[in-house]
Amino acid sequence: MCLSTTHNSISDDLQIGVYDILRINIGSKSATMLRNIGLLFILAIATADNCPKHCICSQNSATCNSTNLASFGERIFKLKITNPKVPLIIKNGHFNVSGLQDVNSISIEYATIIDIDDTAFSGIRKLSSFSMINSNIPLINPLTFSNTKNLRILQISNSTLKKFDSFKSKSLEELDLSGNRLTTIFKTSFEFLPTLTFINLENNNISTIDPLAFSNLINLQDVLLSNNNIKYLDPNIFEKNTELISINLSNNPLKQINLNLTAELEKLTLKSCQLRSFDEVLSKNLGLLSYLDLSGNNLELTSNTFAKMEELEFIDLSRNNLTSLPSRIFYSNYKLQKINLDNNRFKDFPKFESNHNFQTYYFSCSNCSIVRLDEDSFKYFPSLVILNLSRNKIIGANLTAIQSLYRLVELNLSYNNISVIHPSSFIKSSALQTVNLAGNPLKVINPNVFYSNRFLKFLDVSNCSLKKLWQQPVKKNLDFLSELNVENNLLTSISPRDLQVVPVINILGISQNLLHCDEVLRDAITWLTKHQVLPRSAQTKTHENIVNANATETMLNQSSWRVLIKERCLDEFYFENSENELKVIAENDQNHIEIEPNVDDNEEDSYWYNDDEYSKMDEDYVKAKSLFESIRFKSENHTKYSFLWPTLVFIFTALSVLVIAANVLLLILKTRALPRNVNLPHIKIPRWNSNNRLKKHSGSVYQPLSEERTDIFVPNRKVEVPTHSTPKSSV
Repeated sequence: MCLSTTHNSISDDLQIGVYDILRINIGSKSATMLRNIGLLFILAIATADNCPKHCICSQNSATCNSTNLASFGERIFKLKITNPKVPLIIKNGHFNVSGLQDVNSISIEYATIIDIDDTAFSGIRKLSSFSMINSNIPLINPLTFSNTKNLRILQISNSTLKKFDSFKSKSLEELDLSGNRLTTIFKTSFEFLPTLTFINLENNNISTIDPLAFSNLINLQDVLLSNNNIKYLDPNIFEKNTELISINLSNNPLKQINLNLTAELEKLTLKSCQLRSFDEVLSKNLGLLSYLDLSGNNLELTSNTFAKMEELEFIDLSRNNLTSLPSRIFYSNYKLQKINLDNNRFKDFPKFESNHNFQTYYFSCSNCSIVRLDEDSFKYFPSLVILNLSRNKIIGANLTAIQSLYRLVELNLSYNNISVIHPSSFIKSSALQTVNLAGNPLKVINPNVFYSNRFLKFLDVSNCSLKKLWQQPVKKNLDFLSELNVENNLLTSISPRDLQVVPVINILGISQNLLHCDEVLRDAITWLTKHQVLPRSAQTKTHENIVNANATETMLNQSSWRVLIKERCLDEFYFENSENELKVIAENDQNHIEIEPNVDDNEEDSYWYNDDEYSKMDEDYVKAKSLFESIRFKSENHTKYSFLWPTLVFIFTALSVLVIAANVLLLILKTRALPRNVNLPHIKIPRWNSNNRLKKHSGSVYQPLSEERTDIFVPNRKVEVPTHSTPKSSV
């Protein structure tokens, strides 16, 4: 809360007074309670007048619902006005109150602003940031911020502002006008904002921009114009912006673009602009461009389109309906690190040539209708780390193209036409850690394919046509594989021998298979439980989830193997183990619970999956689950108040120790450290069987001063002390 220096001093004085009153018997429980109540009362008094009634103050910031502000008890650096009950008319003096002289940030949210006086912020010398968000602002006086000499950031976003023109500020650097109702940018819109470096005009309805709108902004670096209705831009609109670094024109119906851009530009985003071509003259002026997004257009590209962009590192050509690309389209762009060609219509994978090896570590061509991969398709991409070729029509014979990628870590070949994988497909990719083969017509996995991949951790072969897990013989186990997904296949059995191929597995996805409930499956589940393998589910898909899971969740996941399998193969094996676990829990709770098996012993090997048996297994599972719940509820009720007794014992023991220590300390001081004729107070503990009561007093028994004693202490002589003496001087 906001505390002033004056109130701090008053609080200290009152606190000292409370301590003086309660210090005599400060160890007692009642005095401690009184002291705490007194301190709370003092704190309430000290802070009651430090924050205006319409505000909440905390850590040098205040949130108010009105501009009728009173004095603040402490300096406020950040002021927010949100959800005012009445429309605002901000005039000079609203913010000239005690405590706001050093405010550097003011924001107004969810308000209706009728008018802002041109001198409203003139008294706030340190104001550097002002924002109006989600508010009704039909018009703003251009001179409103002309006197704020330190204003750096102005944000008016998601409001009803329809016009922004001739604003004046000699210090403004960042201007955010996104999400308003602007339709036109005039020549004078930014004419008197010479220090602007950043302009955000996204999500308006701008259709017209004056050719000289940015001509005076010699320091402009970033312009965001996406999601407007701009159909045409003058070629020279950014000609004088020599410091321009980034332009975003995405989601505008431009159709063509021909800009005279500065060579300093580093980022150009033209996503979903209905472009049909990318002018070669434009690319000549982009020698330092490193980021280019042309996705979502309908481009036709030539070999020289990007020829002059030697510093290009990222390019996105996805969703352009491309059927082919020239082999030399990236010939000079050997510094490319990320290439995205998703959702085009290639039939043959484009073979790229270069005068150097590409530095590309990420390459994606998903859903590109690729049928064939040549052996040298990635000849110039030796540095590839992530390769995504999912949702194409690639067959297993094409995988030899991957052999040269010895740095490859992540490979996605899901949903292709791969039915057989040649044993030498990944032989040189020794760094491979993740392989996704989901959705391919594989009938069996040959583990020998991954013989050289000693760091393979994740393998996904879900949604395939697997009828058995591993092709035999297995030459070498997959010693590093931690997660295997074989969900939604045609597996009828999984054995401990299959699981021994992945000895360190942590997560196994096996649901939605036609597993037989036989002895082999029981042994497999025993193996999985013994090795603490978790089923792959929404809660346990990653290794991080396993590490963060507590012991109870781990136990439940391990005991619910059959539940996560779609068929829910809950045979007598499951219920026998469940019964033993339940009995142990019941014995610990001193309540014996018996379970009647619901499965006939004579039918343990006759489970095939039909609706009747599904219903029977569901009923059995519900019964077992309800039994677990009843035991857990009883255990929770039994331990709900169990913490009270140890707490009381601890409190009583602590008080006893304190009393004994106090008496010992007083005895030592009396016998050794002080003269014999000084009487010290001591704590008297009445006997349990005594009827005598201690006389109540303030704890400060008067003793005569040494100067008042006229007699000399003599052993065996009774010294009489006046019972009602008045001290001559105050102690």
